[in-house]
Amino acid sequence: MEAKKILIISQLYFPDTFGGSERVVAEHARLLAARGHQVVVLVHRDRADLPAEETIDGVRVIRYGRPLLRKLIGKSFVDLLAVPKAFEALLTEWLPDAVILHHPFPGAGYFRSAYSRAFPAVYLFHASVYKELQLDRKFGSISRSLLGKIIGIFGAPLQLAITKANEHRALSRSERILTLSRFSVQLLGETYPDVAGKAQEIPGGVDLVAFAPRPSRRALRIHLGIPEDADVIFSVRRLVPRMGLPLLIDACIAARQKNPKLICLIGGSGPDEAKLKNLIRQKKAEHVVRLIGSIPVGRLADFYGAADLYVLPTIAYEGLGLTTLEALASGLPVVGTPVGATPEILGPINPAYVADAVDTASLARAMSAFLALPEAERVNRRTAVRRYAEEHWRWERSVEALEAVLAQLPPPRV
Repeated sequence: MEAKKILIISQLYFPDTFGGSERVVAEHARLLAARGHQVVVLVHRDRADLPAEETIDGVRVIRYGRPLLRKLIGKSFVDLLAVPKAFEALLTEWLPDAVILHHPFPGAGYFRSAYSRAFPAVYLFHASVYKELQLDRKFGSISRSLLGKIIGIFGAPLQLAITKANEHRALSRSERILTLSRFSVQLLGETYPDVAGKAQEIPGGVDLVAFAPRPSRRALRIHLGIPEDADVIFSVRRLVPRMGLPLLIDACIAARQKNPKLICLIGGSGPDEAKLKNLIRQKKAEHVVRLIGSIPVGRLADFYGAADLYVLPTIAYEGLGLTTLEALASGLPVVGTPVGATPEILGPINPAYVADAVDTASLARAMSAFLALPEAERVNRRTAVRRYAEEHWRWERSVEALEAVLAQLPPPRV
């Protein structure tokens, strides 16, 4: 493909923050730059200590917005206000051939600029923020900004309407919509049927070097303070309702009744941390389940290497599940709920890795079935999941598919 000047606009970027979507953005940017393209990323300035501009892995990263303003009005409204200004400032010195948008509010902010009409844009649909917010509202508002809390006073309808309108604007104004799973194509069609015809699936990926089998599980357990003889279940998630962590806690308590060696380590942070700690205390399960907090990305592979089984207990809207791919690449088998894209990933390896239903008994049964395997079979399973990751989830495949889409876009109208 002929080298292009590619602008990526996103609310999140690794290593500024550590979730799944920001790592997708960063891997695409890094590999596009490595393949000879000029890549500029416009991203929300998440912390005051981050520079306004720097170069990371050959990618020019420009950060917009001010952290203090974010605390007052929230990331989403900063995106709407700051992205058009940052984009237009960039145009005074550099004109892109194509634009890749991630997340609804930065995308909607981009289209608030009159100059956006001149440049073809594609939107990578990780998930419907509107649908996720709709689910979260059932468990109570989690808005952190002052403006978000004020809007919350007037109830969910206003907050949901604002989110849906901006997500639809970003999708409808884009030339193409890309997804990383068949489930996301389906979700897009159900939520915004008028734009579903623009959807195209491209593969996801995982860093097969950073996430690879470790030579000594015993040494890792000693280093991490994990009992050497335990059956260790591991999960790392943002602590919000849709991640299904209460389900995982209940399933581990149930499975522990037949397997006294079982312990569960849950990594991550989020607004539900206090609720989950209270739940563990109420169930007197401190000896079964531990919340271990945020794990630096550089240490994640050690936890994958020390565990026996990774569990993805999501109850709704799992667009891909990057931690699932990281676990598989690390040689760690995964059990998950039959939600979102999880069956697409795990089903081809072994249908038994997908629980029968989203309930305590089904998840406990699937976990226990794996932990009942003899060690020789567990070793075979670890080898098989690593091979599967190598064959199907290379980032290079994802970027090649992305390049093919970009090559089909019309030229800029400037």
